[in-house]
Amino acid sequence: MKNTTIQFKNKNTMTPETILSICSDVLNIPEAEIKGKSRKAEVVIARHIYCYIAYHKTETVSEKVGLIINRNHATVLHALKKICDFLDLNDIIVTSQYNRVIIKIEENQFNNLVVQDVNLLNL
Repeated sequence: MKNTTIQFKNKNTMTPETILSICSDVLNIPEAEIKGKSRKAEVVIARHIYCYIAYHKTETVSEKVGLIINRNHATVLHALKKICDFLDLNDIIVTSQYNRVIIKIEENQFNNLVVQDVNLLNL
């Protein structure tokens, strides 16, 4: 009996732009506001969540993550620290928002999987 193999290939790798779009949809804040200059708490938190996830879920440097939202690398590093602090403190609101975005990203990645090779009946 031969081994059955199933290989999955991810069609698209997760990009910072995709993460920005997902953050915008899940948190119900337009991308333009996340990229904008607003200092409203809900927008700042969304921007920080985007930075944290884009930096950690992609192989993108902080300069590029910041460039997408019209910020510099230092702002991205500050966002990483702030979200890390919120998550460490188990802040209910930020942790909930972060988890909702992560779940949506994981759903998005799962939906983009394609079966590349299935060898089921090799007896």
